[in-house]
Amino acid sequence: MKRNLGQSLIELMVAIGLCSILLPALITGLISFQRGKPQQQQRSLALSYLKQTEEQLRNIKDNNWSLLTPLNSDLHPVLTGTALSLGSGSDTTSDGFSRKIVLSVVYRDSSNNIIGTGTSDQIDPSTLLANITVSWAKPRTSSVVSTVYLTRHLNSTHAETNITDFGIGITLGTQTTSASGGEIILGSGQAVNAKWCAPSFANVSVDLPEVPTAVSASPGNVYVGMGNSHSATASFAHVKVATSPLSFNLDGRLNGGYHATSVFGEPNWGYFTTDLTNGKRLVIVNLTRFDSAGIFHEEGSFSLTSSANSDPATAIFVLNNRGYLAVGNYLYVLDLSNHASPTQIGSRIQFSDNTYGGTSYAKEIYVRQVGSSIYAFIAINGSFLPEMVILDVSNNNNSSQWGLAGGGRVQNGTVTSGGVDLNPIANFCNITTTATMGVYVKPDGTRAYISDSNSSSTEKDFVVIDTTNKANPTVIGGVATQPSCSNGGGWQSGGMDPRQSVITLPLENRAIVVGVGGPQQYAVLDLSNESAPTMCGSLAYTGGLNGVASTQEASGEVFAYVITTTASQGLKVVQGGPDLPNGLYVGAGTFESGTFDAKSSVVFNRILPSVTLPANTSVKFQVAATDAISNSCNGVTFSYVGPDGTSASFFPSSGGIIPLSPSGAYKNPARCFRYKAFLTTTDTNSTPVVNSVTVNYSL
Repeated sequence: MKRNLGQSLIELMVAIGLCSILLPALITGLISFQRGKPQQQQRSLALSYLKQTEEQLRNIKDNNWSLLTPLNSDLHPVLTGTALSLGSGSDTTSDGFSRKIVLSVVYRDSSNNIIGTGTSDQIDPSTLLANITVSWAKPRTSSVVSTVYLTRHLNSTHAETNITDFGIGITLGTQTTSASGGEIILGSGQAVNAKWCAPSFANVSVDLPEVPTAVSASPGNVYVGMGNSHSATASFAHVKVATSPLSFNLDGRLNGGYHATSVFGEPNWGYFTTDLTNGKRLVIVNLTRFDSAGIFHEEGSFSLTSSANSDPATAIFVLNNRGYLAVGNYLYVLDLSNHASPTQIGSRIQFSDNTYGGTSYAKEIYVRQVGSSIYAFIAINGSFLPEMVILDVSNNNNSSQWGLAGGGRVQNGTVTSGGVDLNPIANFCNITTTATMGVYVKPDGTRAYISDSNSSSTEKDFVVIDTTNKANPTVIGGVATQPSCSNGGGWQSGGMDPRQSVITLPLENRAIVVGVGGPQQYAVLDLSNESAPTMCGSLAYTGGLNGVASTQEASGEVFAYVITTTASQGLKVVQGGPDLPNGLYVGAGTFESGTFDAKSSVVFNRILPSVTLPANTSVKFQVAATDAISNSCNGVTFSYVGPDGTSASFFPSSGGIIPLSPSGAYKNPARCFRYKAFLTTTDTNSTPVVNSVTVNYSL
């Protein structure tokens, strides 16, 4: 059958039309297929670079976390020898691939879960987010991206949950109980066996080898200086204290040859000053070395020739392996890193002169670290007009900057700054100057409490000094009307001649003054009104009392240790506590944990408390971390901070992220760690409860 020519032409025209439509698509597909293979090869290479970069980043993290910086900037791996680090900007490989890493912070909520965004106190210091991008331009522009979380390895925790854990902490207005296995609560009238304002001597006392001359105490220990003459058979004694039931054990002594003028103690070491005017002024006793008869080993001493200083040493205080020694009217600062051979640091500092005749010695020294500053408060006994001076000994590396607070100087019986005079010459009520017998300083350095030696019925025996401004300390209650006489600030004993004073616990607002003569020899003062303290309790002791020290034991009980004027029953004890009705809680208190030693430098990440908060109660926290000294956390100084890294901020009861700090008194990463809990209530029938505290840390 013949086809119609017209129909054939139509079919041909349709075929040509279809080809014109389909052929370009087919050609494009063929070209795309041919180009897709190189693009896929590029992608495979890019993924290899991506994997390599991830591994390099993990290697940097494992070797040195501090190299993971800066944040929010383009970075790339850099190989120097065999060490990897991060360089700024992106880099380009030899085959044309571009690589970049951007690091950013990671936020966690209160349950430790990662969240997208958050506040500064939710930043996890041990986790970073890394966004890695590898890109190429040919055959066509493209990229691959990887998101990786980097964390410090060996994440761990330290938890305090029971009475044993909390028992090594320091309680001030707080107590540890075991109602639910171990917790911290505010102090109460039920928590103590005695009250400061109703004092009584404990039914135990200690007979000493010689007449005591000075006393010092730390938890579990009492240190006694002895010997009224150089023929004394003993010069130093160490007494161990146990509670529940209360007992004492004369652990050992150092035999005679010295007359101890002051004493100081710390775990494993005892220090006492001598009245020698040539030779040994400070003797150091090793409390871990003694013979079968209980005679301690004299570990070391510090000596001065009479040509260098012909005065006796009269006061010693030790802080952070430094000894602050008063000889005559000069302060010597000693390096005690080697107890066998202490050495003087810098030049001696003159704190008084003898313009008005006689010699003005330091009767007692109290050293406090306030932030990064260190101050020595010196009670002066003699003819020097100021009864107390404050020395700034802060700069560890430049002793030439040490001296009177405010940069003053000793001049004509007084000082131009850093001192307080209870008897201003323009207004004195008698022409005698006051001989100061003791000084105690609050932990924050804002108050000093001094006691004076006199038996007058008009002169003040105890005065509170405002030391907020170290260059210009002032008597609370004023000096214009003569605080040393019948008016002005302070307390008058009615005839007792004070020998020493001490503050029991700053939060309890109680001071103890001991002495000889008068109607009482042991007086407890209520400091609620600082300008006019009042006596709320007292004891009489025939023969008088020569000194007093106070400390809080691990059990939470607080004792005053007093020395008498005889060897028999030379050390006596008074137990105290908050003067509250049974069942009522103090309004505020603190708990400072024992030291956690991580054994190596770690990053402390989060503090995670568990607390119970009845109505009208609150708890907040601070943390402290620092490096070890001589591979030990013993004797280190802790500086407490909140989430912003300053002492002005606090963690809430739920805890939070612990701040990082590479240097300063507070450091993180670090090895040694403590926390402090601040408990308050406005309802004295209720107390907040700290059930446990956990700290998360990473190597």
